[in-house]
Amino acid sequence: MKKYLIYILIFFPSITECIESGGFPDSGKDIITDVIMTIITGILIFIFNRRNQFIENLSLQDPLTGIGNRRLFDLNLEKEVSRSKRINRGVGLIFFDLDGFKDINDKYGHKEGDNLLIAFANHLSKFTRKGTDYCYRFGGDEFAVLLTDINDDEMAHIANKIEERLENIVYSKLPNGVSASKGFVLLNKGETHEQFFKRADDAMYQDKRARKSNLKISS
Repeated sequence: MKKYLIYILIFFPSITECIESGGFPDSGKDIITDVIMTIITGILIFIFNRRNQFIENLSLQDPLTGIGNRRLFDLNLEKEVSRSKRINRGVGLIFFDLDGFKDINDKYGHKEGDNLLIAFANHLSKFTRKGTDYCYRFGGDEFAVLLTDINDDEMAHIANKIEERLENIVYSKLPNGVSASKGFVLLNKGETHEQFFKRADDAMYQDKRARKSNLKISS
């Protein structure tokens, strides 16, 4: 509603003038002039607002992959945690860190590394539920998925479903033997968004350490 208020203000002086004078301008030329100037002003304000919206969207989007960036993630995380407490709906958070990404850059070049990041972001977008789950790139090779509107019945088995879908949709399609460590957590009752974030981050690094240990054992 606020963004349309400016258009109301455009017409307000003309309406006020008509009320004070007891009617519309006597001259047809004056009427046409007022209408044209009002339309031009409205168009200029519309273009200005669209430009600002475009710039704002760019500031919330990762330029390489096209998904949300860290700034948008921070905004949405706090909002969704607060919303979850109001409507009593669950929220899930998955953090990802690509394993061996630096080796790809060193061996094949940054262009191939960028292609891998774009591919991973595309797989995540296919993996998520439209309208309720949201993907973000933090920068580098770190990603996150925010899952919203998870009901109580889903809470019990969603972790297994997540793992199954990740294996089928994300991990199996990564090139050059690259894998991804992940941390998946569900929002606890009374938990702040900072605590929620830290648990997901800790879970991801715990998974990464476990993967490194398994590699050392197998080698």
